[in-house]
Amino acid sequence: MRLSREIKVLVALLAVSIILSGVNLYYAINLMNKVTQLSMGEQVGTIAIGVMAPFTGHEARVGQQYHDAAILAFEDFNYTLLGKKIKPVWVDTRSLPEEGVRAFESAVLRDGIVACAGGWHSTVAVAVMDTAAKYKIPVLNIGAGTELQVEKYQSDPEKYKYWFKTWPSPPGLAYGYFEAVKSIIDKGIWTPRNNKMGIIVEETEWGRSYADAMESANENGEYGWDIVTRETVKKGETDLYPYINKLIENDVCLVFSTFSSEEPRISLVKQARELGLNALCIQDGLGWVTEWYDLTGEASNGWLDMALKWATPEAKAFRDKFVARFGYEPSPIVVGQVYDNVKMLLTCIEKAGSTDPDAIIEAILSTEYKGIMHTYKYDPQTHAAVVGEGYVMFPVVEYWNGESVIIWPENIAEGEYTPPPWLG
Repeated sequence: MRLSREIKVLVALLAVSIILSGVNLYYAINLMNKVTQLSMGEQVGTIAIGVMAPFTGHEARVGQQYHDAAILAFEDFNYTLLGKKIKPVWVDTRSLPEEGVRAFESAVLRDGIVACAGGWHSTVAVAVMDTAAKYKIPVLNIGAGTELQVEKYQSDPEKYKYWFKTWPSPPGLAYGYFEAVKSIIDKGIWTPRNNKMGIIVEETEWGRSYADAMESANENGEYGWDIVTRETVKKGETDLYPYINKLIENDVCLVFSTFSSEEPRISLVKQARELGLNALCIQDGLGWVTEWYDLTGEASNGWLDMALKWATPEAKAFRDKFVARFGYEPSPIVVGQVYDNVKMLLTCIEKAGSTDPDAIIEAILSTEYKGIMHTYKYDPQTHAAVVGEGYVMFPVVEYWNGESVIIWPENIAEGEYTPPPWLG
């Protein structure tokens, strides 16, 4: 039987412990037990695949969607890969970088994962990149959008070659929002009373990078907005009245906001209506949890977001299967993409024909995978998914009475923007 790299690491640690201490019997016995457990796992033919997400903590509802989407992906493979039984390992980041690193390392050393899918938080992703590099574990990340992942990869491609980024970066997403608003104005649907814009984001890598992207996209004056206020709030903060009042005091006509946590997303929408904020409002991520309308009601009418829909027959069939199995409505942008993410990882391991990390990397880079939400292809220069028509792309939607209508880009638009009655 060929020993895995995890067993080899533990054997080496056991040898060093014995050589250096000679008497550290407790540590030696623990390591020997771990070697035995992993060896037995190999003998019965298991292969451990990690799924990383915030399964507990304030974003646990997102983590539940990751879990359930992954379950259906594993079932599609009959829990079998390379002739072995798939052992799912749930890597719980708890939405914290340090917890993500700890959980990922534990998944490698305790559970013996050979590859990992999932993700969600940008700050967690950037931190875990080093751990994945340390143990040479291929990661197909979905959820973390920060461009720092690409910058980190390009700073040392050999070290960080195990990491792949799927979610589009904020610069590309910012462009989409500005183009959608420009189209609304050009068509005469809405005429802003001034060119003042405000930004309100959470104090995280995701929030900062998105705010930077919105400012950069507007720097050359192409879109003509004057960003008069940029507010950052603590992660999870829900009392947003002071920040909204500042937007009102500055008489902004356009507001951009994004939060990785559900509570401030809902709070901003409701509190903005309560205070009478008169602006075209964008809330990136409002639809990440499918109960958004139950939580916001009519206050969300007229808000813009980037969201996916169950557009194809295959996607709709998956959605019906998911509801029948788990009893709740899945978010296309979360569940649909995670399902694709896990299935692509398994497909690439199968294509590689082994769990050798370099073989898996080569398989990922040579694969163009057609999922239910997108077609996925990774750029070898950035290790990021190709973004654009035919590949990964998020359309801009407007929310009305709990429904989303695609308003941009034009070629897939389902309708025109409808200004809410309070928008002047």
